[in-house]
Parts: sequence; structure tokens; C-alpha cells
Amino acid sequence: METNDIVTYAGVFFGGIVTALIGYFRKRPTPPTVSTAAIAGIGIELGNRVQVDALIAEVKRCADSLAILADRKQASFEDKLDRILEDLEEKEREERRRG
Repeated sequence: METNDIVTYAGVFFGGIVTALIGYFRKRPTPPTVSTAAIAGIGIELGNRVQVDALIAEVKRCADSLAILADRKQASFEDKLDRILEDLEEKEREERRRG
């Protein structure tokens, strides 16, 4: 490495350190905000209630939809069983006619 490269890298390194120190010491602590925990808690709770109410409404809609689907499936099974019973009864009638 040449002397010019070493001087350049050292300058960049020390310049970065000086810039970081200046930024660190110029940063002033910010005063705390003037909101109390009670007010923040009330605001959070109101938002929480709205979200919980919306969640309950959506879950009820899902439950109603599942109940409707279960009823349809049950009706479909009952129809299939009725058809099977009719087929069996028809076969028994045919066997009685033959026998």
C-alpha cells in the first residue's frame, strides 16, 4: 500500500469517529410526553373493545355459515339414505314378485 492510501483510509476512519462523537454529544434528551398512563390505558381499552366486538361478530358469522353447511350436508346424507332405502325396498319387491 502506498502512503497516500494509508493517509486517506486513516482520514476517513478518524473523520467517521469525529462525526459520530459530534452527533452523539449534540443529541439532546427529549422531555417525556405529557400524557398519563391512565389516559393512554383508556384509549387502548376503547380500541380493544371495538376490535373484540368486531372479532365476535365475525366469529358468529363463521359459526352461522358452518351451521348452514352442516345442515346442507346432513340433508344430503338423508337424501342419499332415502334413495338407498327406496332402492332396497324396490329390490325386495322384485324378489317377492319373482319368488
